[in-house]
This record gives sequence, C-alpha cells and structure tokens, in this order.
Amino acid sequence: MPSESDVRLLLRRSGFGATKSEVDEFVAMASLDAVVDRILDDPRLTGAQKYTTPPPVMARPDCNSSVPYFQTIALGRWFIDRMAASRFVAKQPTVPHPLREKMTLFWHGLLVSSLDKDGIYCTHRTLLEQHLLFRRHAVGKYKTLLADTSKDPAMLLYLDNWASTVENPNENYAREMLELFSLGVGNYTQAEVVAAARAGTGYTLALNAKENRFTHYTFDGSQHDHASDKTFFGITANWDLTGDSGDADARSVVEYLCAVDGQGEQVSRMLSRLLWEYFAHFAPSADLVSEIAPSFSSSGQLVVADGLRAIFKHPSFYSAASRNGKVKNPIEWSVMVLRALSLRAPYFPDNKYDPLQQGGTDAMGLQLFFPPTVFGWWRRPETRWLGLPSILAKSAVIDAIVPRLRQNPKHALWKLLKLPSDEAVDGILDLFNVRLDPSSPVRSSGIDLLDRLRSEQIDRTTTAVTMLKFVSLSPSLSVN
Repeated sequence: MPSESDVRLLLRRSGFGATKSEVDEFVAMASLDAVVDRILDDPRLTGAQKYTTPPPVMARPDCNSSVPYFQTIALGRWFIDRMAASRFVAKQPTVPHPLREKMTLFWHGLLVSSLDKDGIYCTHRTLLEQHLLFRRHAVGKYKTLLADTSKDPAMLLYLDNWASTVENPNENYAREMLELFSLGVGNYTQAEVVAAARAGTGYTLALNAKENRFTHYTFDGSQHDHASDKTFFGITANWDLTGDSGDADARSVVEYLCAVDGQGEQVSRMLSRLLWEYFAHFAPSADLVSEIAPSFSSSGQLVVADGLRAIFKHPSFYSAASRNGKVKNPIEWSVMVLRALSLRAPYFPDNKYDPLQQGGTDAMGLQLFFPPTVFGWWRRPETRWLGLPSILAKSAVIDAIVPRLRQNPKHALWKLLKLPSDEAVDGILDLFNVRLDPSSPVRSSGIDLLDRLRSEQIDRTTTAVTMLKFVSLSPSLSVN
C-alpha cells in the first residue's frame, strides 16, 4: 500500500490536492504505481469533454472597447472554477479531471499567446479556441499538438506567421518553435530557422466577412514556398510546416521534429525537463532527464501521458528535493483557497470586477491569457511568487472572498470558529488539506493568534479573515 504522504504529494502535483475520501481511496490501493495508473487511465483525460457549464460565449469584438478584455477575464474565471471543481474520483463524466485542467494550464504557459497583442485583442475569440485546443490535446500526442498549434489563429497572430509569404518569410514562429517548443537553445542553427520559416509560408488567416476580421486558419498556396531546395538539419527537400501544401514531394517539419528517426529524441528530452520542472522541481539533472525521455517515444509517438506516467512513477518524484522543490503558482494558490472554502471565483458584476484576476493573480505574477513574453511562465524558478507583491495580492483576495462566506451562515468555517482554539486551527488547516504535527510552530502560532483575537473580542468576520490569511499565507501552504 502507498503511504499517505506520497499519495498526497502526487495528488497535489498532478492536480490541486484531494478530498479526504479521495486520499483514503488511493491509499487503500495496492501500490503507488497503481494510483498513477488510476489517474492516467481515467477516460475523462481524453476525448471530448462534457461541460455542465460551457465556456463563456465570446461576442463579436470591438478593438476600441473593453469587451475583449472583460470577456477574456470571464474565460479565466471559468477556467479557475473548473480547476477548483475538479476531482480525481467522480461518478459523473462532467466533473473536471484535475490533471487535464493542470495540463491545459501547462500548455497555456508554454505555447503562449497573449491578449496584449493587438491582433489578438481584436479577435479575442481566438484565445478561447486555443484554450480548447490545449484541452483536446492535454495528454495526447505532442506531434498533433505542435502541428495544430502551428495553425492555431492565436499563435499565427501572436508570432506573426499569418503574414509570412514566399517573398518575405517571417522567422518569428520558426525560431520559437525550435527554441521554445521543441529543441531548445544550441540544438539548431540559423539555417534550420530559415528553412522552417520558408516551410511555414502560406499558413495564414481567412477573412470573416461578417466581422471584417481575419479569424480562421487557411492555407494559401500562392503564398507558400514550394521549392525543393530548403535544407533542414542537412536534409534538402521540399519542406512544409505541417503537410498542408499538398505537394506530392513535401516533407513535414513538425513530423520530422517529433519523429523517432528525426529530432524526436531531443524533443523528448526537452519535454521531460519542462514537465519535470512543472510537476517535481526545477533544474533536474541530465541523468534524470535521460531516464524519463525514452518514455515519450517508447510507443513510436511522443505521447505526453506516457511521459507523465514515467515522471509520476519515478522514485525521485517522491524525494526530499521534490517535496521541497515546488512553490504554488498564483493559479494553484487561488484554486487551493476556493477548494478549501467550497467557493466559486469571486466576481462583482456591477463593475465587472474579478478580484481573483484583476489585482489578484496578475499582481502575484500570473494572469491567465496575459503571459508577459513568449517565454511564458514555466521557465524560471518559482521563488519569484513568494515576494511582497504576491503576499499583498493574496491578502486582498482573502479580503474579497470572506464577505461571500457571510452569505452562508452554515459554512464550515463559522462552525470551526466556535470550537476551542486548537480544534479550530486544526479544522481550518484540514480545510486546506494540511496536516501538521501537534508540535508544529505554525500550528502553535495559529492557536496563539486565535486566542489573542478572542481575548480582544475581535468580530467574527475579522477573525475569519485573519485566520484565513494566517493559514493560506503560511510556508506550509506556499510549498506545493
């Protein structure tokens, strides 16, 4: 039987934590490997998703209005609510699977596009389409995801490939595809960038006549470089980005990058490193990456689920370095709070204000659909999410959430605050899925704080705010 500590770690990393009943069910399984298989073999991870609440409708954009901004914030709120509602054990197929939600977040922070780009702002619906694309391919074949991303309208706009023509090939997407999405720095040359850029010409956008906007992918053969003299990794051929040219002699750049007999080994190494950093700890050793990488291509395909299975089953995933190697990113922290308090993301419709995203996760350093650069969020150490701006923003989120609790006098928090201080603190910690040793300084400090608030006859709401801030901002809750 797996240890409870290992199970809790796995469920935090592969999702957003778990309920007590979920933990108990997984702890009772035969082995930790069996738990991993149970998570990755869940049918909710693949295929079409069924929604009880569908994504928000994206209205016709107006570049000179605030509509794209507020509708994208609404999409972020819908996404956060799905993460908070996700469960590993579910009887209904409409209950979100935590790993699918977490992998959607991963791709959003890796294959990035941003509302800050003018062209995307004016066609903000493309961000919804990209989000659904990441959902479809969350744990599937990376070749398919990379090919579809190469033709995704938001990506075509973000890295300007929609304007790449045979006369003027644009190298932006080609370079980022090689550097950030597949091979990494030092594993290609400028010659490969030039060839990939030529191969990607003609991948453009079609005009939506009703909206007078270029919104949908189309292939324009008249703007594609059909020449057979493009040299990519020493192979001279009629290279095409994904095979859409229809040329009988065309070779697909994406196919070659992900092929076992092409550059698939290096792509596997890069995916292994990035996913290990996302789920386990930053900067894994080269030897560790080499152990994980073959799992992606063992089936002859770069299947993300196969790589995740190897990561979650690797002994180092449960090591001290891993246990202390992850800080909750702003989205994970926000989802933790919502799950602990059984709340939806707060929203004030009168002024369209969403305190979780506007002044919340953006101030913490991660605002959905607004990645700061093409490098996204997952390529730098996470300690940047522990500074004072993040603490102040988290504090403000608690201030915005607690008034919602007043609407439910039977909420568990109010019942807990009637208990003796030690029981109340243990109960609040349990809401957050945290169990501390009775001698833990954090637990002792929490009991002392609650005793002091009671001795000073502080009102119930202020007491609730203070205790929630103490728990949610404690080091125990910062580490994921």
